[in-house]
Formats: sequence, structure tokens, C-alpha cells
Amino acid sequence: MNQSEYVREFLINIGMDLNDLQEFLVKIDMLLDKYGKEVENICTLYRKTCEMEDGIEICEELSVKSGVHIYTIRALIVIISSEWLLKKYNEKGYSEEIFWDTMSDLKCKLVECYQKNKIWGTSTKDWYDLIFKMKVFKLGRLEFGRMTYNGTKSQKIGDFVLNPGDIVFGVHIPSCGPMPRELRMDSYKKAYNFFEKERGNKPIIFYCHSWLLYEKNREIFPPHLNMVDFLNDWKIIESTPQDNYISCARLFGCDYSGNPEDLPADNTARRAMVEWLKKGNKTGDGMGIMAFDGEKIIVS
Repeated sequence: MNQSEYVREFLINIGMDLNDLQEFLVKIDMLLDKYGKEVENICTLYRKTCEMEDGIEICEELSVKSGVHIYTIRALIVIISSEWLLKKYNEKGYSEEIFWDTMSDLKCKLVECYQKNKIWGTSTKDWYDLIFKMKVFKLGRLEFGRMTYNGTKSQKIGDFVLNPGDIVFGVHIPSCGPMPRELRMDSYKKAYNFFEKERGNKPIIFYCHSWLLYEKNREIFPPHLNMVDFLNDWKIIESTPQDNYISCARLFGCDYSGNPEDLPADNTARRAMVEWLKKGNKTGDGMGIMAFDGEKIIVS
């Protein structure tokens, strides 16, 4: 199969509708047809270092030469290089199911980029570096990656003490739909099993830093929403208000102008946030930790 065919197969496998991507596909086909050598050079470099920044100058030059936005070029590099990554998954004994679940992250990034910029592509530069270095995996609804706990003080969770410098498993929430408790528990169980060697014969420790863990979200949103129930999964160790609503795009798909009236209030969560902002309140983010023993969450 040629590269254009692979791009289409990839997009179908991550759940994209090709009918929505005609403009994107025209640009991709043009890049592969007219600038195939440059694309291959960037992909070769990316497969070597898994650092998108290393090829940034070549990407910028290609963007200027081709008239295609660099966000679209980045997405193409991820897609073409994914064939190499699948071989690495096979060598490690990781399943193709986990590979395609992990690569479905690009669907989220494509949609987010289009909503915010009206460009099919990805605005992220270093996130896929972690995926291509096999440091982040999507396991069910959530994404997980091994990391070092960088808190400033020790934290007690059940019978365990988490100290700065200890290994934890970061949790990332891709924007791919609802996350009810059953899907979250399924993901925690999958991560518990997937990282069995790393965690040893003990519960796995999860860490999350997100706008979803801002404690005042309990005041902002109705209690029946999944995003509020998500707070119950965690021991919140830090909750910080923000002077500017920097997480606006996470909920609304756009940057915050400073005027709540500019935001779409077309669902329950958005309406609640708009009302909160109209009252002059601040938004924020939070950090949380939890232990999971394979069956249940431990936070105290």
C-alpha cells in the first residue's frame, strides 16, 4: 500500500470519517506527491529521535514552500511514522488493540485543532514524542504514562506513603467523549495490569494534574456530571485558581476572550461554566493522587 492509502486506512482505524476530511486529504496527497522526499526526510529524523522539535526547521520550510499549515504537516508526520511505531509495539509484545487505542489520540487532536483553528492537524509539538517513545499508552478511556512524582512533600494514601521522586503513573484525559465511572474503573484496571512489572507487588499510584481536579468544580457544575464524580476518584493535593481562564479550550474548544457571553452555552457543563464566569468567579486546576489495588480506589 502506498502512503496515501496508508493515511486513509489510519484515519479510518482511529475513527475518523473521511467525508469530513476531504480538504485535509487533498493537502496530504499534494504533500506526498510534490514533496514526498521532504516528508520522508522529516519522518526519518522523527523515527530516529522521536523529538518533533528536531525537525521543526524542516517542517517550517516545507510549510512555506507548500502553503500547507505546519499543524497539518505535523499530523502527517505522526500518521506516516505510526507504521514504524506499530513495528516497535510488536517487538515489545504490545497488542495492536492498544496501539490503535493510543493512536486514536490523534482523532482528538485533529478535532480540537479544527474546532479552535479551522485547520485539520495538530497544534501539539511534544505530546506525540511521549507516545512514540512508548511512554504514554491509552488503556480504555484514559491515557497513562510512567513519571516521577514532583510534589514538594510526602503524601499518605492508605498504608502507603508517596515521597517526592517516587514513580507514579500520570493520567491524561483525552477529549473523546463521556467518562462515566464504569469506563474509568475499566481504565484503572487495564493500567494496573499493563504496568504490572513497573508497579511490583503493590497497588499502582496514579497522579493527575488537570482543570478537572479544581476543587471548586463541585460548586461550578451539577453533581450528577461525570466530571464532578471524577473528583471523587482522587485525593486532591493542590487546587489553584487562575487569573485567566487558560483551560477554556478544554471545555469550549476556543480561547477565552474575557467575555462569558462569547462562549457557547449549548450543554449543561458549558452553561454552568458561563454562569460561574458571569459572576466574576475564577476557574482553576488541581493535582490529585490515588492508589488502586486492582479492584478499588484508595485515597485515604
